[in-house]
Amino acid sequence: MADDSSDLLDALHSLDITACKDLIRQLQARRERRRELVERLQEKLKALNNELAARKEEGDRCKQDLLDEQAKNRRLAEKRRQRGGEKEVASIQDDLQREQEMELQTANVRRFMETTLQEQVQRNRTQNELGIRIYDEVELMVDKSAEEQALESRYIDTVLVTYCIPNSELKYNLSFRVDKDMKSKNLREDACLYWGLSEVDFILKTMSNAKVHDDLTIQSCFNDNEDAHFSLVQKTPKNASLMDRELTNILPKAGEAL
Repeated sequence: MADDSSDLLDALHSLDITACKDLIRQLQARRERRRELVERLQEKLKALNNELAARKEEGDRCKQDLLDEQAKNRRLAEKRRQRGGEKEVASIQDDLQREQEMELQTANVRRFMETTLQEQVQRNRTQNELGIRIYDEVELMVDKSAEEQALESRYIDTVLVTYCIPNSELKYNLSFRVDKDMKSKNLREDACLYWGLSEVDFILKTMSNAKVHDDLTIQSCFNDNEDAHFSLVQKTPKNASLMDRELTNILPKAGEAL
């Protein structure tokens, strides 16, 4: 492990700035994929836990219904045995037969539930190179209400940022993944980090040339049906020559000697 770390450090020292940027982008992309994978696994685990709890509750309810029905049948059988007679005996036999049929039906339902849960647990045991189980898209689907789906459909998950190089007509475009709570400040910092810029010297603007404040969320920066597109531009530099002239004008004037 120590030799591997030493080799990695030697390799990093030998990289130029372009190769380092490429390596950083690859590591950031890998980190994002891992984060998305963990989120999908957490959603699937939550769905499985909810389904397991619901089926367990259903099984307990069926078991309780069966116990209540058995108790009722025993009470009926006791009353009929006390009354005696062939009709009562035949009725008791019918009750016993129905009880047996109900027990058999309950056992079949329990076996079906256990088999279904076992198949879901054992299905798709494929793992990636990190040893994490890979689920298919059907397993990762979570049922949501129509209101939640309509609300999520309006969320912005990708923003295009155009880097305008100062004193040049060159521009670079890059898409960034965002969530519903992400601030514009975080997006600006990520963009500056990607292009190796100073966070102090650059700001985000909308395509209508309006400055985007750092405390705004990405979701609140755009109107409905408006393209999620920012430009990363350099702040307007202060006019140093004007300030020098103003300072010169306020200095005391030296009078001529008499």
